[in-house]
Amino acid sequence: MKKSYERLCIDYQLNEFRLKMAMIPKGSMPIQNMVGIAPAVLLEVPSRHRTSSKIFCLPGVPMELEGIISAYVTPILKKHISAKFHVIENTHEIIGVGESMLSPILFKIKNSNLPTSIYVKTHPKGYTIDHKPKLQIQIVSKGEDRKMVQAKYREIFSLLMDEIDKLNGKVIG
Repeated sequence: MKKSYERLCIDYQLNEFRLKMAMIPKGSMPIQNMVGIAPAVLLEVPSRHRTSSKIFCLPGVPMELEGIISAYVTPILKKHISAKFHVIENTHEIIGVGESMLSPILFKIKNSNLPTSIYVKTHPKGYTIDHKPKLQIQIVSKGEDRKMVQAKYREIFSLLMDEIDKLNGKVIG
């Protein structure tokens, strides 16, 4: 916590409330919070089925949570599942096509794929200066067979890009 206060250039005194925020379970590992003060915590608990289970205790403030997940949690999880599991994830920025315009193709994708292998999420982002809808589309393909994961991602990406093109939308990122 001292590092966090120093990084944020906050003059502080370690009072009982700040000390309480620094308390973590015995044997756990603190995870530096790069946005706020309170640390996240990683606990490794023995398991009957594996060597151990990992439990992450995270702060509830969204910006702090997102920062810790990106910097610490995701790399740890990827390291532990990457040998058996493959994931391709990308987010694409779209202009000129609203979420409702893509509903038919999204419905088709959802109903023709297992939710454990394909995940597609749209995130409306408002409008451009000239009143065109802005949209982010997140595509996640996952599974145990790397080639199948890649093929499925390409298939879904192609379906979406063809539909966006038909609707006169533009992919900008």
